[in-house]
Amino acid sequence: MALVYLLMFQILDKYRELPVPSETKNIKALKRTTEMVAGGGRVLARRGKRFWISRKHKKLWAGLVILLIAVAADGYFSETPLVHQPWAIGHRGCLYEPENTIAAVERADSFGADYAEIDVKLSKDGIPMVIHDDSLRRLAGISDKVENMTAAQLEELTITSNGKQGKIPTFEDMIQAVQHMENKIGLLVEFKPSADNKKELISKVIEIVEKYSAQEQCIFMSIDYESVSLLKEQRPDWWVGYCIYGSTGKFEEAVWNYRIDFLAVEEGVASRRFMERARDSLIPVYIWTSNNFDDMANYLQRGASGIITDMPDLARAEIDKYLKKNKEYYMYEGEGYPVQ
Repeated sequence: MALVYLLMFQILDKYRELPVPSETKNIKALKRTTEMVAGGGRVLARRGKRFWISRKHKKLWAGLVILLIAVAADGYFSETPLVHQPWAIGHRGCLYEPENTIAAVERADSFGADYAEIDVKLSKDGIPMVIHDDSLRRLAGISDKVENMTAAQLEELTITSNGKQGKIPTFEDMIQAVQHMENKIGLLVEFKPSADNKKELISKVIEIVEKYSAQEQCIFMSIDYESVSLLKEQRPDWWVGYCIYGSTGKFEEAVWNYRIDFLAVEEGVASRRFMERARDSLIPVYIWTSNNFDDMANYLQRGASGIITDMPDLARAEIDKYLKKNKEYYMYEGEGYPVQ
């Protein structure tokens, strides 16, 4: 049986090798796979390469036939595979340094975090700045808003966060900094747009990312789906997700039809039912903000693909322990994020 699966996956994706599942139990996985083959869905490939399925690809149809034979022989599919191994993601860098600063991201990098989550807003003069709040009161003790100050004025401020002082960096400075960090940590960039600057923010971020060829070091998300959609339309190959704040509530059904690569959700959203639905939909879920070993372990057991935490050192340790004890089947095992 293992030989059948090996042959199937070699045909379906010539760019990578996949581990062979020992047995299968979940018929939903077959349904999704056949739908992807017949309907032109995406195949996860190595970073920087794309492979679209078409009815014209005879080898893919051959793969489908082999898949159906495999199901007939085994009778049922195993638990749906996860898209990628779980990531340790530092929330605003980490809490050991001032939030959203280069120092915070560098500390997360030193812990072996896969990504550092940062927030990006536009200054008065249209420069993407790395800062979370609209107001500067909490961090700098002044009542001004970020959007009413120039980048130069913002860079002059001294902020206080996590008991330490630091400076507000531009997004461009942050991109340059991570490219020279020891472990080349990635950035999970969260867009924080105003009502009237969504297009400008997306455009400026794209410009900077491409200027430094940082496409493979960045993934993106926003609580504002319009911003998510704008980026996905302009750069369909980039890894872009939707951030759910609070309960999914009445719009839960709509979420599963969004054009996204992942979901970032608060801990309260990550129920077993929600996580099972996400796994069956092949949508990775990154859970925030988890700072407890037991909670992290619980979320990983539920199928979380990322832990967003103030303490990425704890997440790194918990994820490494989980990977040693659990033999999951991952659709993508290359470096970086899965590419469409």
